[in-house]
Amino acid sequence: METNPIPDEQKQLYRNPTVAANYDKLRFSSFVGRFIGRSETRIVLEFLTRAKDLHTVLDAPCGTARLEKAVVCRNSKMKFVGIDVSVNQIQFGRLKLEDAHLHKQVEFVNCDIEQLPFRDGSFDAAVCMRLTGHLAPDLRVSIIRELARAVRKFVIVEYHDPTSAKGVWRALVALTGWKRFPWFPLDAPHALREMRDAGLHDFAIMRILGRIAESYFVFGRKDESIQEEHIMRVSE
Repeated sequence: METNPIPDEQKQLYRNPTVAANYDKLRFSSFVGRFIGRSETRIVLEFLTRAKDLHTVLDAPCGTARLEKAVVCRNSKMKFVGIDVSVNQIQFGRLKLEDAHLHKQVEFVNCDIEQLPFRDGSFDAAVCMRLTGHLAPDLRVSIIRELARAVRKFVIVEYHDPTSAKGVWRALVALTGWKRFPWFPLDAPHALREMRDAGLHDFAIMRILGRIAESYFVFGRKDESIQEEHIMRVSE
């Protein structure tokens, strides 16, 4: 079934040099923004460091390399490939890593997540943060399936729960008519169904602040030879 692509207007927004230059400041300079941002990277970092035999990770989309910086400064053996539709965001991410002397562990590719330029099973794991809320359901499943194609072991996806306190607040704001782009939250049972449709299984879910914040992460396993404890113990 053919899916509708990400609207070009949204892609152009993130390609904008001004948006790229202010991305981190607008999202992570406030107390709440810093807390959510650090919680997101902490959850992914915890999983990546606990899972065994993970050496190569695809970050899609990588934005300004926030995740790469958080992980590689703690794990000198893990290699990242960050992809993003915005060459400007990639440039800011590259400079951030060079300033921290972490750039040798990260490669960047300017491409579209809808058609990854990688062979099947090119990476041990893939991470997808801060994207699914912008994707219509059919496109979201297609992209998760594309991520699963590119990995050998795990896919980690951040979703947004409409039943959380933040999700309810967002819905109330939308009723006022203020909404720049469509927003597609998804509760956990339906998120698991999507990831099963993408060929993943043996899931673990980790939330930020329980039902208060809307963000939660789903970890899905692809390689059936991997021991189940490696993923399930992360959510203990």
